[in-house]
Amino acid sequence: MGRRERRVNVDTVFLVSGLDGDFNARRIERYLTATWDCGADPVIVLNKLDVPEDRDALIDEAESVSMGVPVIPVSAATGERRRQHDLELEPSHPSSTPLITEIIPSTKSTNG
Repeated sequence: MGRRERRVNVDTVFLVSGLDGDFNARRIERYLTATWDCGADPVIVLNKLDVPEDRDALIDEAESVSMGVPVIPVSAATGERRRQHDLELEPSHPSSTPLITEIIPSTKSTNG
């Protein structure tokens, strides 16, 4: 069976990783490679900023493998954000996830 070519109109991929017990920097590296192989631009979102006591070390670890990709630490539960960023995106679908609409203000719906 031959390889099938798939075409998708995706410019940006948000790689969301929890800063809880399942955090794995090597997994983030693999997802970065897969995202670049697909021709998209990755953004690393580290969720559950409110959970671990060693969050600074985990953020540093994620940044060490990020290869210049934006790393955005957030807490969906509390709304806390660790850093400001300058990402500007156009929403491709009005039902963007709540986490994305909070971290990227330009994706908030203007329909009400």
